[in-house]
Amino acid sequence: METILYVAVSANGLILLTSENNYQVPLELLQDCMGLAHQTGNMVIGLNTYRLFSSNPNALEAFKGVEIAVLSASCKEELEGVTVLKNIDAVMEFYQVKGHSKIFVAGGAYTYQSFLKEGHADEFYINYLPILTAAGALLVSQMPSDKTLELKENKLIAENIVQLHFTTK
Repeated sequence: METILYVAVSANGLILLTSENNYQVPLELLQDCMGLAHQTGNMVIGLNTYRLFSSNPNALEAFKGVEIAVLSASCKEELEGVTVLKNIDAVMEFYQVKGHSKIFVAGGAYTYQSFLKEGHADEFYINYLPILTAAGALLVSQMPSDKTLELKENKLIAENIVQLHFTTK
């Protein structure tokens, strides 16, 4: 099963964390993310990203029709409109049973790092925002082996947001 990671990073390469309040998700970035989520029919997010989306009723409405899973080992509560899964194996099995051939991963840092640690990352959309910050997170903390990437496309998705789309070789 293919896995696509969609990441917003600072100009100095750190994952931007909305929990740090150092940036707001630009509308163009959210629209681009929604388009890819609808293409794959699914989206995996972490608990903090879910809370960000659920705090804006329009955001969850925009993802209607997308099968959303929240990756969280510690979440004890039931979350409206999503399935909570404890680990990557559960995510992979969940979407395989649902008949998906691709999984779209859209945040946050723990979620990205978990997929990379387990060796599940076939495509990357890395969106560079014009922010320098020390309050971000590393995209890679552990991986089974290095990944060589091939640039598939680059584009401006907003006046100040550069998107690089990579596939693994």
